[in-house]
Amino acid sequence: MLRLLESAFRRWWLCLLPILGLVGLGVFVVKGQSATYRSLGSVNVANTTLLGTLIDVRGNPGFGYDTPAVATSKQVNSLLQTDQFVRDVAQRAGFADEITNGSLTPAKLRSELTSWANGPNLLVVAASHRDPSSAQRLASATIDGFVDSVVTSNLGDSSAAQSVLGSLLTRYQSDVDAARSTVDAWLKDHPTPAFGAVRAEEDQAQFKRLNDALTQATDRYNATLAKSDSAQLAAQQAKSDVAQRLKVIDQPSLPVAPVSGLKAKAMTLVLFMLLGLLLAGAVVVMGALSDRSVRFADDVKQRLGQRLLTTVPACGVIPFAPRAAEMGRRQARRRSGPTSVQQAS
Repeated sequence: MLRLLESAFRRWWLCLLPILGLVGLGVFVVKGQSATYRSLGSVNVANTTLLGTLIDVRGNPGFGYDTPAVATSKQVNSLLQTDQFVRDVAQRAGFADEITNGSLTPAKLRSELTSWANGPNLLVVAASHRDPSSAQRLASATIDGFVDSVVTSNLGDSSAAQSVLGSLLTRYQSDVDAARSTVDAWLKDHPTPAFGAVRAEEDQAQFKRLNDALTQATDRYNATLAKSDSAQLAAQQAKSDVAQRLKVIDQPSLPVAPVSGLKAKAMTLVLFMLLGLLLAGAVVVMGALSDRSVRFADDVKQRLGQRLLTTVPACGVIPFAPRAAEMGRRQARRRSGPTSVQQAS
């Protein structure tokens, strides 16, 4: 401890340099900070919905051991790590041109967006920006983009099924029309026989074959149409379920005051000052460890391996030393005076 104190006070200017340097850097950083506005929006996340209890809705999530808000917050923050989702948010918020020309990067925009759980069922989405209206648009775009991504994820199979079934319906409708035209043309060429007459067996077989082809084409079209209706119904059910599970409670509001006020600036300065003190402490410790000189009585035994006999304090120059020396010379002359007289006699 004595050596640490001696190292600190002997080179106090060296310990003061990192503190002053980091405090100056902190002042520079605080002056360069611009006002930041934060917009918050709240979304209620339900575990189950009425539609989900009535029917088996595909895509109904299971949150596991996490609360619905915590699980949804993890999903939002995971999507924010993807450039595609961030670009979609930027386009919804009106920053598509900035993303295109490179003045705004997905990484910079990603740092301004976040979400967290505020209770078991309440999700908070936050967006920070220098412009308050831009912060509000970013928060709204994040919520809308997430809801649409959930809907799109749940409708993935239904959309693909509708696309495939739609193309099949078009082809099957053409087959039905072609089969019906063939039957109508055959009936026109082979009119119904007169009363009491019977068609020839060959004509009956040919008509039955054409009629069976029409029936088969019609049944195939009707079955495909029923499947298409089921896919559309499943899509509507999934959309309704997502709308019930994710309800916006508070729309992102327009911030009126910046979040980076005096308190944040003071905390920044204190942080830089603490870093300076830590660096100064490291300088003191390194100076004490690297100093191998003998400065204290205990250093004689520890560093030289010798037994200490005594110590002499460094008192400097005694202020009365010249006067004492003069008095000593006078007393010497007095003592030497009689002796000189006797020798002369």
